[in-house]
Amino acid sequence: MKIAIVCFDNFTDIDVFLPWDLLNRVRLVGGISDWDV
Repeated sequence: MKIAIVCFDNFTDIDVFLPWDLLNRVRLVGGISDWDV
């Protein structure tokens, strides 16, 4: 499964980094091998 994070104008890098990090933790800790962020 592929997951994308969309960033619009006036967003900062933290607005993208935090959801990316949380979604990657689900993949690593949850053992979901087909999860790609």
